Amino acid sequence: MPELPEVERARRLAHEEAVGKTIAAVEVQEDNIVYVNVEASDFAKRVQGKAVVDTGRHGKHFYLLLKDGPTILLHLGMTGNIRFEGKSCFQYRRGTEEQTVWPPKYWKFIITFKDTGTGVIDNEGQTTCRMAFTDPRRLARIRLVEDVLNEPPISKLGFDPILSMPSFEEFYMKLHKRSAPIKALLLDQEFSAGIGNYMADEILYQGRIHPAQPSKTLTVDEIQDVTNFAVSVNADYQKFPTTWLFHYRWNKGKKKKVTTHDGNEIIYETVGGRTTAIVPAVQTLRTVTKVKNEKHSPQPAKKVNADGVVASRPNLIRSPHKVEMEDKAVVAKRPPEAQIPSLDENGRLSLEAAKKVT
Repeated sequence: MPELPEVERARRLAHEEAVGKTIAAVEVQEDNIVYVNVEASDFAKRVQGKAVVDTGRHGKHFYLLLKDGPTILLHLGMTGNIRFEGKSCFQYRRGTEEQTVWPPKYWKFIITFKDTGTGVIDNEGQTTCRMAFTDPRRLARIRLVEDVLNEPPISKLGFDPILSMPSFEEFYMKLHKRSAPIKALLLDQEFSAGIGNYMADEILYQGRIHPAQPSKTLTVDEIQDVTNFAVSVNADYQKFPTTWLFHYRWNKGKKKKVTTHDGNEIIYETVGGRTTAIVPAVQTLRTVTKVKNEKHSPQPAKKVNADGVVASRPNLIRSPHKVEMEDKAVVAKRPPEAQIPSLDENGRLSLEAAKKVT
């Protein structure tokens, strides 16, 4: 399923190709599931002749802002995509979409844009480009809205990790009363918009956090690191660091043992209603014992490094509970390869570098 990085890639492509152009023609396929609160024929009439002035995104939704008209709001669902005629399209990891066929299979609308820029010259001497919205499984959604950020569905979504990541203090207040498994919270779009199954597993693996751990143990930088890097490489999974869990998580069901790049076994459990890839060697489920009448505030916590020395971790949230490790000896003597790698050597993006990306 396309997640925040893949949706951002689609938005960027639409921005490059459509902004500044006018919608000259619209072809539609009737589909009362994919089109929401608007008939396909009415969709075509309402956007015809409108100029695209900007694009935007929040979570897994992206949109085209039209001058003096409604906003085209799109959600890719499980297999949705956009295609521009004559250009190679984005392929999901297991995608097999034919790149050269036009119109593409399973199209829901095809919009013809006209401008004086570069593109295909039509019979009237004007430059055109064509965009198709496709969806084989009919789980994508097409809407027309008037106030895109202040009406559903976007108004009901949580913060966007790229656009509106809360401060450390705000993030702490969102978490410290929650006890749901952290994987379930990450997938809750009303909490954080844009994170899906593979990104949630990657965030937790990079943070050395067990997916079933209570939510109050997550940190700000772990969300930003993974999300920012995936966006920075335009969601091209071939450019994801080879140390990422992403490259190894897809082998569930194979007879041989599934391992990470360094040989640690990957197991699969259901957490938050979703199949979850876990690396027990570095993701230990901790027991939590509540401490009565303990005053607490979002102070930095401490972390034990490979040599057993306590080192500070500025952005790690201190829970209002005492956390007891199931095996303190294992944590205290964790091997060097289990430590969180840096971007330069092992694919981690520093918080300072992440800010530069955004």
